[in-house]
Amino acid sequence: MTHVAVMGTGSWGTAFTSVLSDAGCTVTMWARRQEVADQINAGCNTDYLPDLRLPETVRVRSILGRFLEHSRVFWFDNGGDPAAWIGSADMMHRNLDRRV
Repeated sequence: MTHVAVMGTGSWGTAFTSVLSDAGCTVTMWARRQEVADQINAGCNTDYLPDLRLPETVRVRSILGRFLEHSRVFWFDNGGDPAAWIGSADMMHRNLDRRV
């Protein structure tokens, strides 16, 4: 069985998780807000897709907000091929010119 991680629990992340689950994947979603994680772990994302029931094989973790919410630079090991990214808000000219 393939295990997939989906970052984000909005409508797109939830719909994509449903498709992956239907295809037989075990999915872990990564949420920013604990209350959304609790909803999805109970079987439904009432904030974004209230009519979509998610299977019990979907699990949600909600540690991202603590680590990523105000971060500017993100470093990923990426299986030995490291990658660095900057947050999307930093792509605005005022941030690139003065802050980063």
